[in-house]
Amino acid sequence: MKSVKRFSLMVTLMIVTLAMLIGSAIAAGETMDVSLVPAQTKVEKGKEVTVSVNIANVNVPSSTGDGVNAFKATLTYDTDVFESVTIDGANDWVKQTYNTANGIFILTYSNLLTEKSGTIAKLTFKVKEDTTKATGSISLTNIESSNTETKVTPANATTTLNINQTTPDDGNNTSGNNTAGGNNSTGNQNTTGGQNQVTNSTGNQSSGGQATTNQAGNSAGVNTANKNLPKTGIGQWSIVVGLIIIIVAIVSYLKYRKYNGIK
Repeated sequence: MKSVKRFSLMVTLMIVTLAMLIGSAIAAGETMDVSLVPAQTKVEKGKEVTVSVNIANVNVPSSTGDGVNAFKATLTYDTDVFESVTIDGANDWVKQTYNTANGIFILTYSNLLTEKSGTIAKLTFKVKEDTTKATGSISLTNIESSNTETKVTPANATTTLNINQTTPDDGNNTSGNNTAGGNNSTGNQNTTGGQNQVTNSTGNQSSGGQATTNQAGNSAGVNTANKNLPKTGIGQWSIVVGLIIIIVAIVSYLKYRKYNGIK
């Protein structure tokens, strides 16, 4: 009876050890940082701006090596500020799909796996000519990256660009002769008119302070790029170790019965 109790205790300890091994494999530090880096933080109306999608601190293990080869995210941006979005892969990352209706895009790595930090895609936006907002935000949400066994879900990434609302000098006004706005086109000073022009410009900036974000994914029935990345897997090494422990336990018990006469 004591032998049976001892064996049960041994098996219980082995099961606990196996569970700890599996748990440590799952929480083995699968990490990745994602950031959005604009080429410039202040842009003119009507101009294009490029925003880089960067990754860093990639630590995603698998039985065939460490790294990732797939990336998926949802792109949202201020539609009152930006238009004409394009996405291109970079540094051996290739754009597979981009669904403009829900904002989901997918990239794949052209080689096996990579842990390299750097730019994986470039997003190009055009600033609207008639925008009155002083800033515009761009975000990546629902980010996933994976290899064939393991998936990591990095934190969301966001960047904000400043929009230059100053109207460029067209050469008709002579600066310095008018306190508020310069001389008018006829050459006469028009202090009051210049002040009104400045006031209206300021008012437009103030009224544009609220951001309207393109909530990608609200369009019904359109989801051609909503593909799934490989699901999270457990490294094969942890399963192999667990099986070895169980086999050793069974063999040990059979030998124990043989030499102690347990029927």
